[in-house]
Amino acid sequence: MEGWIKLHRKTLDNPIITKDSDYLAVWIYLLLNTTHKEYDVLFKGKRITLKKGQLLTGRKSISEKLKIEENKVQRILKTLENEHQIEQQSSNKNRLITIVSWNKYQQDKQQNEQQVNNNCTTNEQQVNTNKNVKNIKNDKNVITTISDSCVDGLQKADDSCDDGLQEVISFYNNNIGLVTPFILETLEDFTKEMGKDLVIYSMQISVEANKRNGRYIKAILNNWQKAGIKTLIEAQKENKTKKVKESNFKSREYNEKELTFLYANNEFEGE
Repeated sequence: MEGWIKLHRKTLDNPIITKDSDYLAVWIYLLLNTTHKEYDVLFKGKRITLKKGQLLTGRKSISEKLKIEENKVQRILKTLENEHQIEQQSSNKNRLITIVSWNKYQQDKQQNEQQVNNNCTTNEQQVNTNKNVKNIKNDKNVITTISDSCVDGLQKADDSCDDGLQEVISFYNNNIGLVTPFILETLEDFTKEMGKDLVIYSMQISVEANKRNGRYIKAILNNWQKAGIKTLIEAQKENKTKKVKESNFKSREYNEKELTFLYANNEFEGE
C-alpha cells in the first residue's frame, strides 16, 4: 500500500501499546494496513464495504510479517480489543479489525487533502483562463506545472488527485468479482506503474477469454511489462498479433518437431 499515516508522539504514553516491542509493532502494523478509501470486500461470505479505519487481516499474516508467534499476536489483539483500542470480528479465513479512534488519530489528514484538492482546482481554473492568451507551448508548460502540483499533493495526502484507481476497482467489481485486499494492492501497484487504461484493458481481455481472475490479469500485465508495452495502442496491437498467432496455430497442422519447438519457446502459451 502507498501513502502515509500520522503517528502521534502520545502513542508512547499509552501503557497498553508500549507494553513491549511486540505490542507496539502490532499496533503500528494495524495503522499502516488500515484502508484509506472505501471499497467492497467479501467477509463471512457476504459483501461488505470496508471503511476508513478498517482492515481485513489474520493473526497468521501478522505473525509472518512481524516474526511474532501467532499465539502472542492473538493475545495482543485480544488485549487491544479489551482496552477498546480496536474492535474485531473473526471468520474462518480472516478477521475484520476496526481502529476505534481512527478519525481522531488522522483528523488533520482530511483537512490537508481538502486543501490540496482546492489548490488543484484553482490551478485548473487558471489554466482554462490562460489558454485564451497563451500559445500551445506555454499551455503545455502550465499543464506540466499543474501535474507537478498534483504529484506534490499526492505525497502530502493520498488520493487528492485522481489516479484512476477507483475506475479500475469499479471495473473489477462489476466484471471480475469483488476485489480482495490482495487484489487491491496488485491493482494499485499496476495502475501506478502502467496507468489505468492498460489495467482496465487487461481486465477486458480476461472477460473476453472467460478467465475472470486476478492471476490471469496479473499475468497479462507482467507480460506487457516484459515486452516494454507502455501505451494502450501498443497493448491492443500486441493482443491482435497474439490472436492471429493463436488462430494460425489452431488452423494448421504441425509435426511433432515443430510443436516441441513452439511450446519450448512459449510461442502459444496462454497467460
